[in-house]
Amino acid sequence: MRRVLAQGHGAGGGVRFPRGFTLVELMIALVITAMMVTVLVRSLLTVEGSWENSRNRVATSQNTRAALDAMVRDVRMAGSGFSGRPVVTGGVPGNIVYPCRPAPNPSGSDSLFVTGCLSGVATTTSVPMPSPSDGMFVSSTDGFSPGDLVVITNGVEANMFEVTGVVPSTGSLEHSVSSAHNDPNQHVIWPSGGYPTGSTVVQVQQVAYWVDTATGESRLMRRNGSEAPLPVGFDVDALHVSYGLADGSVTSAPSDPALIRTLFLDYVPGVKGATTPARTVSVRVKPRVLG
Repeated sequence: MRRVLAQGHGAGGGVRFPRGFTLVELMIALVITAMMVTVLVRSLLTVEGSWENSRNRVATSQNTRAALDAMVRDVRMAGSGFSGRPVVTGGVPGNIVYPCRPAPNPSGSDSLFVTGCLSGVATTTSVPMPSPSDGMFVSSTDGFSPGDLVVITNGVEANMFEVTGVVPSTGSLEHSVSSAHNDPNQHVIWPSGGYPTGSTVVQVQQVAYWVDTATGESRLMRRNGSEAPLPVGFDVDALHVSYGLADGSVTSAPSDPALIRTLFLDYVPGVKGATTPARTVSVRVKPRVLG
């Protein structure tokens, strides 16, 4: 007992307790801890930002691929069904329709208008069609509906009408003058003798592409005919379309769309949160039926 008590007393006979931290030491420890936490949080934020940026770039890449795939698919089919020749129609918006050209509305180098048989629906005439005001009788009305645009061609000339009624029992694709496409007086070019039996009749689509910023975000829009436009690309910084002509020149505003042979699409995607612009994706597309 004496030995234990003796060990618990100092030289002066008082009790000795273990030495604690001073206030200065505690402050230093707190500062070091705060610095370590700050470094750790910054590291975590950097990693999170890098991961978010990578995720945005992957999403941008996928979005760009989807948008360009849609455009390339339509451009390749431009002029299909009527050999890529200019088509005469009733005057909406003009008498001549081209396989591809800058879109009339909206306009600019960031727009594109494509006309072609994108659906693959086609048939042949079962009786001659001597004039634009005569009936269009076909071998099969399958796949055709009121409101469709159709092109009749003999391989040299081509004229476009809007179907206003389908009569399967007689094989008739009606085209009344209720549609501006069907005004016979506006079909200023018509083959001599009309279209004979066996002429090709194809369902065509007119697809427009443009960059829309009206909603506060930049989107690549696609509109099929009179249907409601749908976005096919988001966060688009720019889209530039250039046209390679028959003489080898390239322009963004062709004076004669009949000379277009190749399209050059320059798509500039935007990346959310990125401090540097994304790389421009350039694609060269040649419609299959254009010479």
